[in-house]
Amino acid sequence: MFDLDRSPTSIFGFVALACLLAVSAKSAFGLLRTKNRYPPGPKGLPFFGTRLSSTPWKDFEEWGKEYGDIMYIESLGKGILVLNSHAAAVDLLDRRGGNYSNRQIFVVNEYLTRGLSFGLANYGDMWRRMRRAGHECLSKTGVTRYYQIQQREALILTDNLLRHSKEWDQEVYRTAASGLLSAVYDMPPTQSASDPLIAKFNHFHEILINAVSPGLIEYFPWVQYLPAQIMPWKKNAQSGFVELSTFFMNLFRGVQTQMDGSINENPGFAEYLVREGGQLGLDEIECAWLAANMYVSTEAILWFFLAMIAYPAKQRKCQEELDSIVGRSRMPTFEDRENLPYLKATVRELLRWRAISPLGTKLGQCVRLSLTTSYY
Repeated sequence: MFDLDRSPTSIFGFVALACLLAVSAKSAFGLLRTKNRYPPGPKGLPFFGTRLSSTPWKDFEEWGKEYGDIMYIESLGKGILVLNSHAAAVDLLDRRGGNYSNRQIFVVNEYLTRGLSFGLANYGDMWRRMRRAGHECLSKTGVTRYYQIQQREALILTDNLLRHSKEWDQEVYRTAASGLLSAVYDMPPTQSASDPLIAKFNHFHEILINAVSPGLIEYFPWVQYLPAQIMPWKKNAQSGFVELSTFFMNLFRGVQTQMDGSINENPGFAEYLVREGGQLGLDEIECAWLAANMYVSTEAILWFFLAMIAYPAKQRKCQEELDSIVGRSRMPTFEDRENLPYLKATVRELLRWRAISPLGTKLGQCVRLSLTTSYY
């Protein structure tokens, strides 16, 4: 029997044991109470949960054959809901999208962007304000103003590929960055992939992409509260935020400086934010970050190269359609798109065959629970 009056160590041990038992009992009760509210899924090991391979999308596809379109797994204490079909994704993320608008929180990203990256921001007031502003740039009618820029960049890309075929991937990255700088900041096209501005822009976006790669801190979030002396990533992320903000602000203020008060019939997105950002409830730093985050992924173009190499017969058929409709005397334009059904279908099939991200979008906590069949 413990001598509670004489042994402080025993008192501490008794209290710790009592707390441990209480927490364990509560966890067990909660698990028993809620286990039937989750969709089915593979059972994992205690504490570690379900082990995922280096290609988890293949795991999900295989498990989906047994557990259905909606699965639930746990990994290191984190619950993961997997939508394994187009129908399930449309039902929950489109028809009931208001319930599941949050993004997964990446701790390093929170330090690096402080919530200012639109594509990674959580659902809330700032996200809604940025979305309303971004609609001007990304709506079906809004994107048509950038057709001329895209056609010009396609010409430059084609010419550069013929000249620098060994650096073909760098030319694709140049195209994406140059097109964005033109569409957002009304800059002239950048011809070289080694241009310092292109290199800097792509470097910063690579930093942002790496910041959303899940690490141990996503499973053990208490690590973020340790001192910066033993957590160097905190200092690096904080200095990275300053560096990113300075770069984005310089680009944005460059547009402010160039504006002379006249009305531009086809303004870049940054100029639109300069004029309308205040009315949309966005301050200068939010406008600068929103403008810089209109970056277009290059993955689809890179996959297109692989598809044409892997399926040369399909490439020949695409070329035959182009030759018959457009000919060899001019370049195709957006006006030709409806007359090129095979090429149009090839692009759509490419997006299905090799999605930009094989796992889609990782979401955070839902805004509201909704009943799906017999579980939440």
